[in-house]
Amino acid sequence: MEKNKALNIKLAIIYFSILIGIQIIGILFILKHKSIVLGFIAGLGLAFILPIVLGLALISIVKHKEKRDKIAKI
Repeated sequence: MEKNKALNIKLAIIYFSILIGIQIIGILFILKHKSIVLGFIAGLGLAFILPIVLGLALISIVKHKEKRDKIAKI
């Protein structure tokens, strides 16, 4: 139980750090180019697509690591 709690906390920190970092870069990119269409497209990507893709990527990495560790124990 404690192992899962510690892993979940680490994953949450990694997830939000990456998400916030990429969103800051995206906002700076939007402000630099000042295009409404680019801002709309980038805003949709940063607000909806990025969090989903990032979450799925982290979940698949953790599952792959757990599977690898399980095989290594055998």
